[in-house]
Amino acid sequence: MSRKHPDRLMLIPLNTKERAALRARARGRSLADVLRRLVQAGLSDGVVPLIYPAASTSRLPLQLPPQQRQAVAAQALQQGCAPEELVRAFLQARLKEGHLRSS
Repeated sequence: MSRKHPDRLMLIPLNTKERAALRARARGRSLADVLRRLVQAGLSDGVVPLIYPAASTSRLPLQLPPQQRQAVAAQALQQGCAPEELVRAFLQARLKEGHLRSS
């Protein structure tokens, strides 16, 4: 994993199912990179995902580009949740849609 700037780092809570889905999609690449791309897609879709309580077993460090970090923070503020919860909601939405099935 590359060095992450501590002020820009988010620790995203993941359960084993979410981590396994990211790992299947990553195919040797970084899990954080796959999650970052998923967040980018979620932000561009303009769909507001439902927030589910986190029953995490681990946390994945994620660093987004400044513009996307600000967009996530703004949308999280509108929904009354933490940015990390919103990122996890984007992941959950993709899992429900079937976008992260293993190939």
